[in-house]
Amino acid sequence: MSTPRTVYCLAVLLAPVIGCGGAPAPLLHSAAFQRPGVITRIRVSDDHFDDTFSITSPQRIAAVVAALPRESRGWDNASFETPPSGDMSAAFLQSDSIVGVLWIGHGFVAERGDSARLLHDISAEAEHRLRTVLDPQRRTSAHAQAR
Repeated sequence: MSTPRTVYCLAVLLAPVIGCGGAPAPLLHSAAFQRPGVITRIRVSDDHFDDTFSITSPQRIAAVVAALPRESRGWDNASFETPPSGDMSAAFLQSDSIVGVLWIGHGFVAERGDSARLLHDISAEAEHRLRTVLDPQRRTSAHAQAR
């Protein structure tokens, strides 16, 4: 007969192996991001420039989705009271329904899709690439000065 302590210890040891906890999947692994054309609009907000706009071109949407972080490991649940939100966000919409949100901050991205909010560290190059694909007209020199 197993004791509660034994069951708990087994659960802790096996969680990374069976996929509980350890490596949650990013937005790209949710159904809406698997099929082209499901995402019809991306609503982008940039707090540095107090700017909000929409991306509706299928080519631009495909470019943004292609630039999303592809790592399936290293994502952490943002389970604390107030997770970081970043200074740039992108809401991915299917018609008028939000299917996922991406937040970009200095050195991290946060995503929320079908599951809990997830955080991942990113390099300065990956951060710059995401910001640029979301807003190609971005005033990068002004942004660098704002930091």
